[in-house]
Amino acid sequence: MSTTRELHRRAMELFEASLVARQDGKEAAVYTFLRDALYLESAAADSVAEDHSLEPTRSVLHRSAASIALRVFDTNTARRYVEAGLKGKPPEEIREELLTLSEQIEILDAERADYKLKGPVGRTPIQKVIRRFTDNVPVDIIGLANALGLTVIETDLGINAGEIFRDIRRGGFSGYSILVNNNDPHVRKRYTVGHELGHFLRHRHRDRVENRFVNDRMYRSGHGRTVEDEANALAADLLMPRRMIARFRAEGLNSVEELAAKFDVSVQAMKRRLPFLE
Repeated sequence: MSTTRELHRRAMELFEASLVARQDGKEAAVYTFLRDALYLESAAADSVAEDHSLEPTRSVLHRSAASIALRVFDTNTARRYVEAGLKGKPPEEIREELLTLSEQIEILDAERADYKLKGPVGRTPIQKVIRRFTDNVPVDIIGLANALGLTVIETDLGINAGEIFRDIRRGGFSGYSILVNNNDPHVRKRYTVGHELGHFLRHRHRDRVENRFVNDRMYRSGHGRTVEDEANALAADLLMPRRMIARFRAEGLNSVEELAAKFDVSVQAMKRRLPFLE
């Protein structure tokens, strides 16, 4: 166990160094520290992998190795340590954290997949997460962004409504953040998050959101009308799901104002949405 402790201690020193480099914006150093930390933490986890009596140490080390692997987008290694950690008898809290990591791994794999080469069978992990969040109204759009691996940050953007960009300092497990103008009304902020999620989900593999994608208050980015229309359409799908609108209309909620309030969107947004559902 002394060797295990030493491996873990050195791994955590490197992990702490990666956090400092992350705050300084030194991307190359971040990933160097993390890869070295992963090598050591994996060795620590492997050293106790066969001894299930060493709980919670065993599952904690497996969780830690999986978490570091996810930070360097090594989903195969992350998945291996999650699965190994769950094979033991981890405490319930650690088990839940391993299951959360498992879902994040599946989401990250789905976000990086090219379904034009091979179509998915059934719903993708992303579609499952979206369905879970859009089953409740009003949709927790920030919670959805977080679940897909993006951090949402409010700040003063001047004339712009929002942007999405690669963010090694604050980004979620996808490596991206969304900025929202903190001067905008509540419903506009919600729509902006949905719009930027639209760019992330629809355009990231077109080299359009490789580093930064900025939208003004008319949701114009300079990337063409079609791109913005696609992002707007997905924002509407996320914030005002067709099936949920149909459900509330069947229950007698038909006025634009009532529906807008129910879905926590602007009256204008709901007016634009309803004709598409006829």
